[in-house]
Amino acid sequence: MLADFISLFSRISGFFLISPLFANRKIPLALRFGLAITFTLLVAPSFFSTITPSTYPSYLLFLNIIKEVLIGYLLGFIFSLLVEGATLAGQMVGTLSGFSATELLNPITTSYPLFGRVFSLFLCTLLLALDLHHTFLLTLYESFTLLPVAPFPFNEPLVTDLIKGTARLFQHAFMYASIPFMILFLVVILFAITSRILPNFQVFWIGFPIQLFVGIGAVILAVGYFSEILHQVFAELIHLSRRILFDLSASM
Repeated sequence: MLADFISLFSRISGFFLISPLFANRKIPLALRFGLAITFTLLVAPSFFSTITPSTYPSYLLFLNIIKEVLIGYLLGFIFSLLVEGATLAGQMVGTLSGFSATELLNPITTSYPLFGRVFSLFLCTLLLALDLHHTFLLTLYESFTLLPVAPFPFNEPLVTDLIKGTARLFQHAFMYASIPFMILFLVVILFAITSRILPNFQVFWIGFPIQLFVGIGAVILAVGYFSEILHQVFAELIHLSRRILFDLSASM
């Protein structure tokens, strides 16, 4: 019984290490530990009522803990692609807005792009406003049904699905940044044409503030469709997480 409880706690802890909202470095480690313990206590009764308690030798228990942490970390990594896609989109917009070398420095979270931080914060706010963080926990709970606590080998479909899911990160980023990216790209082309027609025209001094204000305006325009994109991307990642759990369970 204790070995199964430790295995449950290991998977949940691995999930909280990297998943959006819960993995923020500003959240104290003790609070994250308390959340993991609380969620484990909530999950344990239904889990223990459907299985026979397992007994492990000490070395197998250690290996099983590592395996469960990796499963939880893998699920958290899938959902972290939500925020990483928005951060990459903000970095793309910031580059075209003239903020390619501008970063915010924070002793807790190191450095990050300015627009990337704006996009990720807005996305996290949407996640809380739409109660999508509950789906994170529901998927984690369902993982114990789809993939019970037991040894498994990694297989080829799992690796293939992980590569395909991670590759979608760039597509998601362009979905978030499509309107600001196109507007700013047209502005850059306009400046390039102007510099060719008027060689003596100081494009840099006039172009930078124009790019800045156009970029801010484009971002304000873009946040209006973030909710629709978030629902689409979130549905894709939920499907990906369940497919990976099926890949893992099929190899048992």
